[in-house]
Amino acid sequence: MSAEYLRIYADFLRGALDPLRPQRVVFDFSNGPTALVVPLVVRGVQGITPTFIDGELSGNFPAHGPNPLVLPAVLHLHREVLAHHADLGVIFDADGDRAFFVDHRGRWIPPYAIAHLLSLHEEPPYLFEPRTYFSLEKAGLLDRERSEIVPVGTYFIKRRMRETGAGFAGEYSGHYFFKEFFSADSGILAAVKVINAVTRLPYTLADFYDLFPRRVVGQELNIESGEPNAVVAALTRHFRHEAKYVHHLDKVTLDFGAWCLNIRPSNTEPLNRLFIGSTSRVLLERKSAEVGRFLASELKRGSMALPMKPPQSV
Repeated sequence: MSAEYLRIYADFLRGALDPLRPQRVVFDFSNGPTALVVPLVVRGVQGITPTFIDGELSGNFPAHGPNPLVLPAVLHLHREVLAHHADLGVIFDADGDRAFFVDHRGRWIPPYAIAHLLSLHEEPPYLFEPRTYFSLEKAGLLDRERSEIVPVGTYFIKRRMRETGAGFAGEYSGHYFFKEFFSADSGILAAVKVINAVTRLPYTLADFYDLFPRRVVGQELNIESGEPNAVVAALTRHFRHEAKYVHHLDKVTLDFGAWCLNIRPSNTEPLNRLFIGSTSRVLLERKSAEVGRFLASELKRGSMALPMKPPQSV
């Protein structure tokens, strides 16, 4: 990257950084290119005390791999936040278009909660894909009048943002889209805006999350299948009789009240992605096991095209 372009980009991001109170922030770069940009954005900013970890650029990703959602990455950030008595921890994925956050206790804050925090400071309407939309709804936090549900994927979100003039969109995968950023997603801009938002709270990020009316826990299962639509059809047939509502915006979402199930072929991989969300961890685990057993039985019966592998949790 040209030094001049890097400076222009960092200056743009730095111009958006406006903390109202001091923050100690740990930034985990996952051995990716955000290590080139973030130090230029935050160093010397009054009130920000940064700690940088895993900043060595390496395609081998020696620190903990490129995916911030895996347990070693979360534990590494958790330990560093506690060791530095930080107010906030931020971890980027390998290419920097996603960001995830932990509070001062080192506790993972789910992406739907971060989407809610960011939406409080952005121009409506707000766009959320089904996992985020239903998580906010189950948590009692959805602003129905100013929120819209959209399919998963950068193409769909950017197009709809431009059509509606939406100021913000959030995905459960950690992608956050901003009108001022050409309706595109940016992990670094999301981190900047989360820092701003946290310093405008009358309490900590941990308190913000603890004050939610309800908390939603979620699990995503990836299923490899030679016929993804057959997986969608089989799961829909099996579970729809229990559902209160069936939505077809992003393939199929079954809403059962206390829990929900979204089933869709991946836009980028030969997989089906299943998201299960619930306000109860016990119910989540029970329903995840039920889905797994059903898929295993279908595989054993040979009712779905092979190859299909058992679901993998992420």
